Amino acid sequence: NLSCRSHSSYNSMIIGYIKCGELQKAVDFYQTLEEGCFSVHLNEYAFVAILKACTKLKDAERGSRIHVQIARRGFLESNAILGTALVDMYCNCGMLKKAREVFEKLPEHDVVAWTSLISGYAQHNQSNMALVSFQLMLTQGICPSSATFVCVLKACGDVGDEDKGFEIHVEVVRKGLLKTNALVGNALVDMYAKCGSLVRAQEVFDMLANPDIVAWTSLISGYAQYDHSEDALNCFSQMQEQGISPDVVTLVCILKACGSCRAIEKGIEVHAELARKQVVKENAVVGTALVDMYAKCGELLFAQEVFEKLPIRSIDSWNALITGYAQQNRGVKVLECFEQMLSQGLCPDDVTLACYLKACGNTGAIDKGRKLHADIEKGLPKTNQIVCNALLDMYAKCGMLVKAEEVFDKLDLHDVTSWNVLIAGYGQAGKFVDVVNAFDRMMSEGVKPNASTFVNVLDACNHASLLERGK
Repeated sequence: NLSCRSHSSYNSMIIGYIKCGELQKAVDFYQTLEEGCFSVHLNEYAFVAILKACTKLKDAERGSRIHVQIARRGFLESNAILGTALVDMYCNCGMLKKAREVFEKLPEHDVVAWTSLISGYAQHNQSNMALVSFQLMLTQGICPSSATFVCVLKACGDVGDEDKGFEIHVEVVRKGLLKTNALVGNALVDMYAKCGSLVRAQEVFDMLANPDIVAWTSLISGYAQYDHSEDALNCFSQMQEQGISPDVVTLVCILKACGSCRAIEKGIEVHAELARKQVVKENAVVGTALVDMYAKCGELLFAQEVFEKLPIRSIDSWNALITGYAQQNRGVKVLECFEQMLSQGLCPDDVTLACYLKACGNTGAIDKGRKLHADIEKGLPKTNQIVCNALLDMYAKCGMLVKAEEVFDKLDLHDVTSWNVLIAGYGQAGKFVDVVNAFDRMMSEGVKPNASTFVNVLDACNHASLLERGK
């Protein structure tokens, strides 16, 4: 009987549940108090505790109701800790606009409040806002904490702002945090790795006192992402030699490296390790990484086998399989997979469309390609340069140069790939003078030719007996 209890016992019960890690029980107990109108007897400490529970449970609805109770009692105007807990709750639930509103009304903005806001922006793909907020914090004379540095370094990595990251690096070294704070050190390695500054990432990593699995994975991920696959595999071996067991994230990064350098034996080892951990069927990212690795290694039967065992087939897993078939010039299989994917209600993205159009060009399935072109023009989906180039390539390979020229003329951007496709199409049709003319137009637009361009143009000069032009 709640009415028989003292008001202090309500606060003690909530705080006790939180301390014991019984977050849901704390939230349920608060709801009981709220329904009986006893929540008005909670003090500021209990409200902070229950907000932390809502934060971890991502219960924004309950948190918003608690916000109303706090505002009615006038706590926000006098209690910065409570206000910061609200900011943190809204940030973790992705309600960043609401978090900012609460933040602006706080009686004071200390480093904890700023860090909560910056962390929210960094976690929810608003890294530019995180960096802007960090700069505002500095202008107000607030000294960042190690937690602030971790959040801002994440934002720098996400937007590729290596210069700002380096500024923070200098400050981290000045404060002596690099060797004493593992989280800051890991964040620095991750930032440089994401920015593609792999030499600096390795330098920072080598300065860490005891690199943990997070640091190793950040470094391996950077090498894998920027096609330094051998370096990624070497790091992986060193990590294992030091007795550090890889987690699922590490293994996914290694699968990417294995696919890029066709290290099929190592890929099979990683597959066995993932199977032992029993995560292949439960984790869609792992399943997709396996399909992608086998497909890039040319082991399409294995890729198909893993794919068919996936409990959920996302657009990414379909793309991994379809791309594999496209790279091995298995155009008929690409077309089949595309139709199966559509029948399961999945909408193709730019990667799928580009592969499908390539397959249409390679197999001469012009009717299918023209139908997809019509769908694209209707806005399904909004396409990028890769798809437009694939469309151009399809018409050129099928000998429909007038249609190819129409697509080319409508492009917002003529990159080197667009020009190469058009030039190759002219060459294939024996229009060698058009090849040379297209090359001149390309140069006049300031587009730099690559090796493929020169091969096609020199070939045209050969067939058209344009010796001087060839020279």
